[in-house]
Amino acid sequence: MGTGIHKKFTLFTIAAGLIFWAFYRLAPTLPIQGIEIGTVYTLGIVAVLFILFIMTYSLRKRLVRGIPGRLDNWLWAHIYLGILALFIVALHAEFRFGWDYNTIAVIFLVLVIATGAVGRYFYSSVPSRIMSEQDKVLAQLDEVVSTIDFILVDKSKQFQKIIGTELNTPSLISTQPGYWEGLRASAEIVPEEEKSEFEKVVSLLEQKIELEAQSVSQMKYRPLFQGWLAIHLLVTVGLLLFIPLHIIDDSFGKFQATASDFGNPEECRQCHQRQYDEWIGSMHAYAQVSPVFIAFNDAVKNTGLGPF
Repeated sequence: MGTGIHKKFTLFTIAAGLIFWAFYRLAPTLPIQGIEIGTVYTLGIVAVLFILFIMTYSLRKRLVRGIPGRLDNWLWAHIYLGILALFIVALHAEFRFGWDYNTIAVIFLVLVIATGAVGRYFYSSVPSRIMSEQDKVLAQLDEVVSTIDFILVDKSKQFQKIIGTELNTPSLISTQPGYWEGLRASAEIVPEEEKSEFEKVVSLLEQKIELEAQSVSQMKYRPLFQGWLAIHLLVTVGLLLFIPLHIIDDSFGKFQATASDFGNPEECRQCHQRQYDEWIGSMHAYAQVSPVFIAFNDAVKNTGLGPF
């Protein structure tokens, strides 16, 4: 069933990605005023809606009743739609990134997806390993205790009193220096014919303590999970912070053009074929190599006004 879910979400992500890619490439070729900027804004709005929907997974975890769908399906939608949202964001940015709010938001989105994938691995892999190992440990522990109980049958009162007390002794006490040596020394009050069995039981008690320590090994992973969750939530908050900053900056910020903002016309042609075709046949395309422009520029220079 898990493989089937992965296959469905993978096919959906690829198909949806191809649809958005086709929209990104074909929509600007339509003879509609402002279609290019409209395409970019539409992709941005869709990406934000995807991100907001992805974050409803946390709500689904806490409000199990009243919200349809299995929790594991919501989790996989959370992951795959995050990847799809990242691709839509790249289309929205037209695959151009710099030191701005948009790029920082993209970085946070990548971190959200990456930390989410790491968390999914830990929660699906590490606990299952711990549980399988713990099952083995508990089975061995039951076997050791059963063996001790079997040996205790028909033993002397001294033997049963000492060993019975040890079975109820907290594990931390047994870690004190010289503890086991002291326990073995107490065999002096045990009848001679039971001393070998007493030594065997003490060894089993040592084994029991070691197994009990192993059975709580999963506790060491708790700080790891808590640390992961803190990082995942932190980068999510960063994403939620920089998305509105990008929107505000893009809507109200003033664009200061520099030479690096203008690429070779062939680069523009890759996405804007119609505009390139209109431009290449115009006087504008040959302005800087026009003899008239060169003569005019030289005339201005000779006036002493500096470069034109």
